[in-house]
Amino acid sequence: MKTTILYTLMIGSFLFSSCNSWLDEDPQYTLNAKTVFESEKSAQMALYGCYSSMTTLGTFGNYAEELSAGTSGLFYLRKQGNWMEELGSLNVSPTNTLLVMHWDELYRAISQFNNYLAFIDKANLRPEFISRTKGEVYFLRALAYYQLVTKWGGVPLRLSPTNKEHINEPRATEQACYDAILSDLDKAIIELKPENRDVSQIAAYALKSKTLFIMASRAQNDMTLWEKAKLAGEKVITSGRYKLAENYQKLFDGMSNKETIFSLHFMTYQYSNYNRTGAVFCPQGSTKNGTNWSRIQVSKTVFDEHNKLYPGDPRIDISYFHTSYAYYKKQELFNSAYEVYPSVNWENNKDFRQWPNLKKYWDKDQVATYSSRDITPIRYADILLLMAEVENELGNKTTALGYVNQVMTRARNSSTSAWGAINPTNWSESMTKEEIRDRLFVEREFELLGEGDDFIDARRRGVEKFKWMLLRHNKNKNNRPDQHPVWSDHVYDLSKAERNMYLPIPLKEINTNDAITESDQNKGY
Repeated sequence: MKTTILYTLMIGSFLFSSCNSWLDEDPQYTLNAKTVFESEKSAQMALYGCYSSMTTLGTFGNYAEELSAGTSGLFYLRKQGNWMEELGSLNVSPTNTLLVMHWDELYRAISQFNNYLAFIDKANLRPEFISRTKGEVYFLRALAYYQLVTKWGGVPLRLSPTNKEHINEPRATEQACYDAILSDLDKAIIELKPENRDVSQIAAYALKSKTLFIMASRAQNDMTLWEKAKLAGEKVITSGRYKLAENYQKLFDGMSNKETIFSLHFMTYQYSNYNRTGAVFCPQGSTKNGTNWSRIQVSKTVFDEHNKLYPGDPRIDISYFHTSYAYYKKQELFNSAYEVYPSVNWENNKDFRQWPNLKKYWDKDQVATYSSRDITPIRYADILLLMAEVENELGNKTTALGYVNQVMTRARNSSTSAWGAINPTNWSESMTKEEIRDRLFVEREFELLGEGDDFIDARRRGVEKFKWMLLRHNKNKNNRPDQHPVWSDHVYDLSKAERNMYLPIPLKEINTNDAITESDQNKGY
């Protein structure tokens, strides 16, 4: 028998634990589990534990963003171990460290959600408390499976507490996984209210619209899916609960705002649950008391295209470290104008400065690799842009342009110049359906780069569009050979594009799950 791994649910001093003979008996949860749901206070602590499981380094504390960005084709990854080289060159192995940890941590979180849902209905607590907390956990489980299915396709569906009947689960189809996500979100919509704070009913509609948007993009010509995505998205827009922040910079100041549909909160000093995105994405020396690695840097193609299409777009200065920045060494300002790309390029330097860096996760108060900034998996501009694409596919061009031009207007209004900004200009009614579709593909890059959906956004329109994106990178004159052992010429191998539509199922899962064999591996791995 393969080695079996069972996850337990730990929340503060409370522990859902099973009997010692894990493989021979059904888990009989101890008195601690009953204690957890004895009062609303302790049950709320258990709920906080569910949220905490989505803030580990393996989930949204780092790897959700890093794995998505690193394998998107929109970023350059500096040499820092073979596992990083694999991501950057799109040659990811089933044993890749980051890939395995992200998969494991998502399923660890799902195990917590399953335990919570199994016990909360048995609790003698107020019905409104049970309803709200169930709705929040259904949402969290849907979000975890959204992360899995958009990266791996079909995955094992674990929807109940682990026992001997549910130790080994077969790989479900991609459709079955999407159906499970939508089912959880429909349950969340029933249980939640629009005014709920941490997760509202409208947030569930937002994730539902994102899920259906991905499904419709994959299917392309299934008008029913586009219509369903529209219905869910309209619930978000007509609710009036969320709006665009007045200034794009406001989105990256570290706190939730009126554009935030769902966010996760972090504390600076918490060993296993902290935000490390700044250390990964921001350039060396960019924080006085922090450690920044420049591990993942923005593709020159993305930066050059953004600058070319929208010169002077205020989002450029907000989204990227470029040209120069203030560099700190030993907690002292070393250089107030430390030059980086495009001031520094191949001809005069070969260190990390030859690439732009993502600025969205920069935290001036970062300590070592710790940041207390919020992470926002869903915000209102994302919904507006996906709704623009939905309406465009349904033939409603004027409505589509209305949505996207709200985003364009906010971007222009984010200028700090006394003269304001000309770009990005509003999109014209003269644009064709095909032009709007293609432009929205890159607009999502400019508006949402690095915020968690890079992997699926690059692939949702199919392999030919993904190849187009990779070829765009290959043709950029600034992507010239460098000393890099795996990705030596910074040119993507288009013959591997089809394989790269999904990530490989971790070998660890294949070796420890008796219901999965090597034949279940994604194509090409």
